Amino acid sequence: MSSTALSSQPVANGTLIPPSPAKKKQPYPFYLGGLAATIAASITHPLDLTKVRLQASGDKRMIQSLKKTVRTAGFRGLYDGISGTWMRQMSYSLCRFWAYDESKKLLGANPQSPPWVLAAAGVMGTLCATTYLFGISSPVLVAGSIAGVVGNPGGTCLCVLFHQPSPSS
Repeated sequence: MSSTALSSQPVANGTLIPPSPAKKKQPYPFYLGGLAATIAASITHPLDLTKVRLQASGDKRMIQSLKKTVRTAGFRGLYDGISGTWMRQMSYSLCRFWAYDESKKLLGANPQSPPWVLAAAGVMGTLCATTYLFGISSPVLVAGSIAGVVGNPGGTCLCVLFHQPSPSS
C-alpha cells in the first residue's frame, strides 16, 4: 500500500482525495506579550526591590538585605510595590508589543521575511520608551510616543512604591 493511499481519504466512486493542507498557524495576540512581561516582572520583583533598597541604604550585601526584609516585613515584604510593577508592565510592555505588531504590518513582515525586517520592526517597537523619554520626533515613531506616555505613570508609581518603607519597618 502506498503512502498516498494511507494519507488520502476514499470517496464513494473509489477516487482518492488528498488530505487538506495544514492550517496556517496564527500569530499570538500582542497582549500576551504584555502578560508574559508582567509574569516575568512578578518573579524578579523581590530582586529589583532589594536592588533599589541597597542603592537607597548604602548596604553592600544582597542576601543580608533579603533576609532583613523577610525578618522585618515577612515574606510578603518582598513584594512591596508589586502593584506599581504590574501597572508599568501592563501599560508600557503592552504598548511595546502593540508597536512591534504595528511595525511588522508597516514593514510588510511575514514568515518568509528576512531577519533584518523583523529586527527593524523590533527596533521600531523598542523605541517606544526612548521616543518619549528623549524627545525624538519622527512620524514613524508616533506609536513609540504613545507607549511612552501610557507607560510613564506606571514607572513613576513603581519608583514611589519602591522608596516607601514597608509598614512594619
